[in-house]
Formats: sequence, C-alpha cells, structure tokens
Amino acid sequence: MSQPKIKRRVGRYEVGRTIGEGTFAKVKFARNSETGEPVALKILDKEKVLKHKMAEQIKREIETMKLIKHPNVVRLYEVPLLVFIVYYKLYAVMGSKTKIFIVLEFVTGGELFDKIVNHGRMREDEARRYFQQLINVVDYCHSRGVFHRDLKPENLLLDAYGNLKVSDFGLSALSQQVRDDGLLHTTCGTPNYVAPEVLNDRGYDGTTADLWSCGVILFVLLAGYLPFDDSNVMNLYKKISAAEFTCPPWLSFGAMKLITRILDPNPMTRITIPEILVDEWFKKGYKPPVFEEKEDTNLDDVEAVFKDSEEHHVTEKKEEEQPTAMNAFELISMSKGLNLGNLFDGEQQEFKRETRFTSRCPANEIIHKIEEAAKPLGFDVHKKNYKMRLENVKAGRKGNLNVATEIFQVAPSLHMVEVRKAKGDTLEFHKFYKSLSTCLDDVVWKTEEDMQETNGSVFLVLQNFLAGAFKPPCSVSIIFADGRTRKQVPLKKENGQTVMVPLFQSQENIVGEVVIEPVQGKKVEHNGVKIELLGQIDKLWKQAMLEIYMLNYLAVVMLVPNLGFESIVNALKMRELDVPGELYERKTYPFEFSCVEMPYETYNGVNVRLRYILKMTISRNYVSNIVENQDFVVHNYTPLPSINNSIKMEVGIEDCLHIEFEYSKSKYHLKDVIVGKIYFLLVRIKIKNMELEIRRRESTGSGANTYVETETLAKFELMDGAPVREDYNTDAITDALTGESIPVRLFLSPYELTPTYRNINNKFSVKYYLNLVLVDEEDRRYFKQQEITVYRLLPTP
Repeated sequence: MSQPKIKRRVGRYEVGRTIGEGTFAKVKFARNSETGEPVALKILDKEKVLKHKMAEQIKREIETMKLIKHPNVVRLYEVPLLVFIVYYKLYAVMGSKTKIFIVLEFVTGGELFDKIVNHGRMREDEARRYFQQLINVVDYCHSRGVFHRDLKPENLLLDAYGNLKVSDFGLSALSQQVRDDGLLHTTCGTPNYVAPEVLNDRGYDGTTADLWSCGVILFVLLAGYLPFDDSNVMNLYKKISAAEFTCPPWLSFGAMKLITRILDPNPMTRITIPEILVDEWFKKGYKPPVFEEKEDTNLDDVEAVFKDSEEHHVTEKKEEEQPTAMNAFELISMSKGLNLGNLFDGEQQEFKRETRFTSRCPANEIIHKIEEAAKPLGFDVHKKNYKMRLENVKAGRKGNLNVATEIFQVAPSLHMVEVRKAKGDTLEFHKFYKSLSTCLDDVVWKTEEDMQETNGSVFLVLQNFLAGAFKPPCSVSIIFADGRTRKQVPLKKENGQTVMVPLFQSQENIVGEVVIEPVQGKKVEHNGVKIELLGQIDKLWKQAMLEIYMLNYLAVVMLVPNLGFESIVNALKMRELDVPGELYERKTYPFEFSCVEMPYETYNGVNVRLRYILKMTISRNYVSNIVENQDFVVHNYTPLPSINNSIKMEVGIEDCLHIEFEYSKSKYHLKDVIVGKIYFLLVRIKIKNMELEIRRRESTGSGANTYVETETLAKFELMDGAPVREDYNTDAITDALTGESIPVRLFLSPYELTPTYRNINNKFSVKYYLNLVLVDEEDRRYFKQQEITVYRLLPTP
C-alpha cells in the first residue's frame, strides 16, 4: 500500500480540489481540521491584485461581507491573518508567493443561473419565493449601508434546501462612498441588469439601482429570457434607457404590473422596497426570515489583510504519477443539494460552472481522448499530470473561453472527470461541453445527467459499479401468500420505472414467505435474519442520508434519499426469522403480520413519499448486510359523507365584473363529477375565455423550510368569450344581459387524483382546489380559488 499523502493545509484548514476560479482568485473545497466543517476557501494572488489595482475592491468585498449577517447571504467565516505564505513541497521550496485567503460557506445547491439554463422559466409561485428572498436580503443590505451593484442570477446561489444565497460583493458600495450630492458615481455591473441612471453616468442612488436589477431578475425567472438584450451595445443601452421590453403572455396581471413598476426608467417614480412589500402579488405566501445578529461588526482588521504579517509554512502534497484518489468528503462535496446538518454551504465567484462524467478507461487514455477532441474545436491544450487547461484561441462574448479539467480516481477501475469553466462566457462553456462530450462517446461511462436521472448523482453510480464487482452471495425473494389472487396496482419507483405491487387496506393481515438461495458453491454466514414491516414518510427534497464504509483504502459513499424518515406504523412490526448461523442451500422462512394498522394511503409526490415496505435483513460481520425491500400499496376507503355542503362564491371588479358560481358539494370521491353553474350578473369587460382548473398543492416541512409544489391537473374550458352585448355603432361595450348562466360538469375519473392529505404527522399535506380563471382580451387574468376535499369512496357490495 502506498504511503499516506500529506494534505495541503492553510492554518487549520485542509485544502482540497478546486471548485471554481477566476482572473484573480481560485476557490477550493476545504475542511476545518478541528471541527470537520467543510468550507469554501477563496485564494487570491496578492501580486495580481495589486498589479491590477484591485486591493480596494477586495477590501470592500471583505468589509461588506463582515457587515452582512443575513441567512440569504453567503457567510464570511474569517479572513485569516496568516495570509502571506511561503509554499513548500515535501522536497523543495516553490518560492515566496503572497496570498489572501477568504473562508466562506460552502453552498451546495449551485447557481440560480444554472437552474434557468437547464429548466427554462419558472412557475410563478417558485419565482415569487426566490424574489421574496432576494428583496428581503437587498432591503437588509441597504439598511446596513451596503449596495450590491451587480445583482444577477449568476451571483445568486442556492443552498441545500433551495434557499437563495446572495454572493459576490466585489462591486458593492458602502454608504461612505456616496458623494456630497448623495449619489454614487462609479459605473459598474453587468450591462443587461444595469439601471438606466447608472448608464447615464450622472450619479445614481444605489437603492433604486439595485432594485432595477431585482426587476430584471424577476423577469428572467418568469420569462426564461432577458428583457433587454442586443448584440449591439449601443442598441442595448437605448433599450434599457427607454425601458423597451414586453412581458410574455403567460405572466399573470399581478406579475406584469409589478415588473412594469420596478423597470421604470425614471428612478424618482420607480417603486420602492416598502411599496413592493405590500404589493398583492409579492405578499402571497411571504414569510420574512427571523434571525439574530449575535455580535457587533469590527472592520478594523480588514486593513491588516494587506499589511505584512507573520509568515506560515504550508505543505503541499507531492505530485503523483496517478490521478488523485477521491475520499468520501470530496465525493460528498460534488453532490448538488446534499445537506449534512448544515455542514455544506457556499461560496461565491464562479461556483457551479462545471460538469462531470465517469469513465472506466485508464486515466492516460482519457487525457489523450480529451486532447484529440479539443484541438479540432479550436482549443490549445496544456497538460500537467492529470490536470488539463483548454484555451480557446478565438475570443467569444466575454473574451477567450478557458476550460479546466481534472481526473480523479474513485475506484481502482473507475475515474471521475471534472470539466470546469475557468474563464469566459457560461453559455459558450455549455455549448463547448456538449460538442466535447459528443466526441467522447467511447470514453464516457455515465454523464452527470445520467447520474441525476438515476436519483443519486455520483453516489448511486458508485453503488451500482461496486455492486457489480461485489455481488451478494445469495438471492432473496419476498413472496406474498396471496400474491397471485390479490389485486395489483401500479407504483412508480425511485428510478422512474413503474411496477405492479399488491394492494392492501388497513387492519389486513400481511402473510408471506422469504426465500433465500445461496449462489452455487458459496455459503452465507450471518448473525440472524429478520423481516420488518415499515410505514414511513420519506422527504425527497434536497436531502440525503449517507452510509459511509471503507473498501480497502477507498471511502465509498452510498446515497439513500430519505433523510427525515418518520415511521407511521404505530407499533414496531418486526419478526426474527433465523438465529445466527450459516446457509448452504435454499431456505424458506414464513412470516405473518396480523391486523396491521396502516392509517394513511400510499402517496408518491414531488417532494415527499408515503410508502409501506417489507424489509428483509441478513446481518453479517465485517461486510455489509444483505437487504431486500418489497413495496406494497395501501388504499383506505371512506363512506359517503353525511354532510356535504355546496360551495357558493363570487368574483367581482367594481363596476366592471360580477360573477357568482355555485358547486353542488364540497367533497368529491375520485370517480365523482363536479356539477355547478356560473351566473353572469355584470360583465363590462371583454372576456376572451374562461376555464375551470383542478390544482393539487403539496406542502412539506414547516416554517421557513416549507416547500410548496402546485400542479395543474386539469383544465376545462367553460366558454370562449362572455355574454356581452355591444353597440355596433360605437363599439362601446354595455351591460351584459342579467341572468345569463352556463352549466359546469367536470368528470374527475380521467385524472390522476389522490385523496386529500391533511398535515400527516406534521410532515406534509396534499390539498385540491377548483380555480375559476377568466382571461380578458388584454390577457389579464382573474381567478377565484376554492378548496375541495377528495376521498376514496368505499366500494358498494
């Protein structure tokens, strides 16, 4: 076995792989050796900083981040004063190079920009949640005398829970920089997001300028593209100065109205943050964060970063003749959205401008193939050990695109190849990587997209890879006693496949047998065999439970996506099937669970899953246990309700619109029919169409960590136009005929509904709503929402 490698250290931090880089800085994954906490270590080259006169900007960035202590801002842990360091290898001195180190949160959710690039525009409720967090943190920054001045999706990170983290305060301004006229005078920021008054170069208010950028971000979230964009810079500036933009037709009236008020080219009449906070569209579901600032901020030590201080020695690992072997924590750091008790948080600069793939090819062959593929695409290739730098000889939108690649060993015959944008335009990087990956078909085993589709990123790939190399010594089957005669229903598994499984009701007996058959010529030594009946709630969003074990010298991480598991079976249901011993041949173990109380129906949602499983475990020493799971589905039935009140509601706009609607009842079974009637009492606006929607709203978590997913299951067009009488001589719309009505009749059976779930174990709820939506000829939308209860009807004998 090779000698253990000496890790590179900076003070108390063990420094790992590079996770981002820019012109003046690199960002590396690091761990606090005292606490084990992962951090992002931003390393700046002092010589470059001073040469390009960036010292004041760096000081300002540090000052700003020390001032801002908000849950939606990337946290600054410290700026160590051991900042000017002589780097040593184990055998030689590399020379005296001055560095500045900034220790930051390590944010695992990537950039908001990537979410838009990969998935396009967002639903309004999702975009509103991000915008609410953005406005809250911008308001807080302004109250502390800080103006960001470069707000854009690339500088908005996401934590493991999908919450916003504002980063990159390098262009920020402090209130002390305001001149005698009360304005800032430095033109900075990204052109597409910059306010008109900043471009005019006559001074501007940092508050209203930041707010304009927030408006552009909101537009991008809802539309999926920029409101102001032009290849000609002068044309772009003209569009921004005149606020020449058009909202897409799918935006609601409230969203359009708010965007228009924010993107007002006149900063004096532009909406303010206090006005946004009381806006009807903004207020929906708004919950401002509650937090405390525990200590006062001292900025006196910021200057010390640029003064001489005591030199410290940093050791750096010796160059290897083979790729770096990844340990468990480095593998964890690659998992977007993974959270281990808030250990992994964020960074700023160029984070998540990367992708990766796995390969079973030797490392030297991978390097050769990448070099062969990159050169025809116009890239110069620079190699150093198992790292490569690809430089595009042709300048793009933001200069030359530079791409860094590095090869890691994750198992004796499996490599992870990381491809990261080091410099240039992000969209050009995505385009390059697409072309590169096409040329590497014979090298790539699994792409990052393949890994994500299998619900487990790199961890599940490793699990599957190792499972192929270390197969269990036996096969296991869980068989239900009445499996052939019991009704089977479809169940969607974690991998997206649908399988048929048995259907049960609460209080039924669950009877069957476990069959264990050793592989021919092998024996199974065990410490006992047991079977458990589990009813559990799995939270699927942004969380994972890790099981870490050692295989020779390699730490392997296996992902099970159900952190937050909670049992919903009242009593422990477990049966010991066998005592410790050995198995040489096929053996059958009968089992029975009598009158099992299963109070809730099976549910497979977006962020949560309620499931019932039989779990068989063969306990073993020294090696991992053998586990087999068998899902089954539970349906619970309800008789017709004794009380089922009708629903009566109305939609009204003073002197313009008055509509009443009535549904015959408020509780519906899954095969029911919604029957109702809509009455037009007053219509003085032209209605283009009217729809009835069925919406499902799934909510998980509580408080600030509540996540809501809303899905439109069905749209039923009630009418095209409305009963309006026109005066054809003047084209003026007059009152509608009173008493006009239209019937509503909507069958529920074609749609995939589930019963209503109300606050199950304080973990999640699933509710259904009827939405009456009216759209006028100017595409303004008016709607009224009413909750209904859905249940599974007890079958008639």
